Amino acid sequence: MNHDRNERGSALMIAMLVLLVMALLTATMTVWSLNLLRDSHTRTDMTRGMYGLESAAHHALWLLFFDASSFPGKVELDRVDYSTDERFVADGRPHYFRVAGMPWTFELRLFDLYGGIQMENDGAAAAEKLIENQPETTIAQQERAQVLLNRLLDYVDADDVARDGSLEREIFTELGKPLLPRNSYAPHPEEYAAIPGLLELFPPDEYGRMAWFMPTGFPAAKPNIFAVPRELVYRAAQAGKQQKEYIDEAFKNIVKYSYTLEFSMSLVDSAMWQTLSKYFSIEESGYYRLMIRPMAESSLRGRAVEALIRVERGGVPDGDGRITLISFRYL
Repeated sequence: MNHDRNERGSALMIAMLVLLVMALLTATMTVWSLNLLRDSHTRTDMTRGMYGLESAAHHALWLLFFDASSFPGKVELDRVDYSTDERFVADGRPHYFRVAGMPWTFELRLFDLYGGIQMENDGAAAAEKLIENQPETTIAQQERAQVLLNRLLDYVDADDVARDGSLEREIFTELGKPLLPRNSYAPHPEEYAAIPGLLELFPPDEYGRMAWFMPTGFPAAKPNIFAVPRELVYRAAQAGKQQKEYIDEAFKNIVKYSYTLEFSMSLVDSAMWQTLSKYFSIEESGYYRLMIRPMAESSLRGRAVEALIRVERGGVPDGDGRITLISFRYL
């Protein structure tokens, strides 16, 4: 009798365990299915968003083409007339528009491609000058900056002799990067982020780009003052706190009062403008960096598109502008 009860008890226990296992398997399959469904929706949204970004970029190219065809000649970016038409020039101002079939608003910003240091065109000297022009820094900060600059210079030069505090191939190999340094100029500036510590000196911009430097392979020219990081302008002017305020105010006055940079700065410090004009240009180079991103209501608000383009503004003989796409990438 007891033996039968024990058997029935064991059978019941086994049945309960089987039911428990089946319930766990069912729950696991349900969660797995839900995850697959969620991943599928995410991929669909991502794909749709990528197509949306591409559509927005094409729309932006047409806007720029129309401006290039309608307004011949190179543009001095502190003399653009915004009173009648929305202009699409390399001044970094935001433009907003919608694309058919897309539920989001897109932001377009146009910058001159010459927005940083050209390392292959005497850029090493320019970078060194910027390190020297750092007011309000301690001796320790200046020494640290020089070490980081040495690492950059050793990264691009052709020899294997390390400057003070710098790194050459042996150290990069120990860091798991045996193919570095390049011992030449990086085609894309983001490569310089591989240099240990360099982001302390040249932090990335809001898109994650090393905006302090230009890509290689473009003709030598002054960087455009509307495209460079504002900190680069401060350093070129050796600006302290008050001078930084003057510079910021001068850029605001272009929009607020239609002042030129030269006039606005001459109201407070004419010598500063003379210094800046040695380093920077206010005229479009003809090369653009086009940035497109969806606004906050988009599920892709962390994504953006960058296009590098060559722009030939209209004029003699046919009046039509021309645009050549150099590169296109997602950020």
